[in-house]
Amino acid sequence: AICLLLVMTIGYAAFSTNVTLMAKGNILGLTAADKLKGKVVTTGDGLYADITEIGRYVYRGASPENYIIFNNELWRILSLETDGTLKLIKENLLPNNLVWDTNQSNNWATASLKEYLNNEYYNSLLASEKDLIIKHDFNIGVPIDSFDKTIGDTYIEEKAESWRGYIGLFTVTDYLKASLNGECLNMSKAVQADSPCGKQNYLLFDTDDWYWTITADKNSGTFYTWDIVGQNVGAQTAIPGRLYSGNVYCCPIGVRPSLFLKDNIKLIGDGTKNNPYTIYI
Repeated sequence: AICLLLVMTIGYAAFSTNVTLMAKGNILGLTAADKLKGKVVTTGDGLYADITEIGRYVYRGASPENYIIFNNELWRILSLETDGTLKLIKENLLPNNLVWDTNQSNNWATASLKEYLNNEYYNSLLASEKDLIIKHDFNIGVPIDSFDKTIGDTYIEEKAESWRGYIGLFTVTDYLKASLNGECLNMSKAVQADSPCGKQNYLLFDTDDWYWTITADKNSGTFYTWDIVGQNVGAQTAIPGRLYSGNVYCCPIGVRPSLFLKDNIKLIGDGTKNNPYTIYI
């Protein structure tokens, strides 16, 4: 009886261990896309189905759990794309402010900032991290105006033209969709003096830094693109979170690189700041 009990105990332990290993293997075998789709929400901070493109998901709210380690730095996941890639944005600005285009044009395909990001900055990344980046289409669109535009209208204009490369910037609709304030889903609201777009939006800094988007501005003429000012503007007259027209060559401001990770990566971690996602293949 003792021998039989011992055999049964060992057998159960082996079975239990095997089941546990199989479960862990299944969990760790999930692609990043599958892992994140299991966390989609309909209320509160988190990952939402995109309202303008079926099969795409975007992070929204003041503090969603979308932190990820890339290049030994903190980044944020902006979106899960329809092709399974992850669109990232750097959590902090680059050390030096830069102008958008020394050539005095708001065409991203020829912008000096595009050249810097895809050469000097790209080459500064760790070799192992560069292997994770996919050359991808960035929506640069036609220059966008701010008159009574729904988020759908603005997104269509952004998608009207694309540029393919490794490193870009986030778009106006990336910023608008990140807010949980429903009023912000309208371009005309985003540029008003009482803009609601900084509310419940993790992309808004708590500093007074200005930073570029990739999206050209139609209202102010050839040499302008849209930019954003952070929350702590002090004595300035700027409104935190509001979209502003920035002269592309006048004044250097902040840069937050954006990029796409390959669709075959896997993630561990829970996306919090204390336990951000880390990448493995």
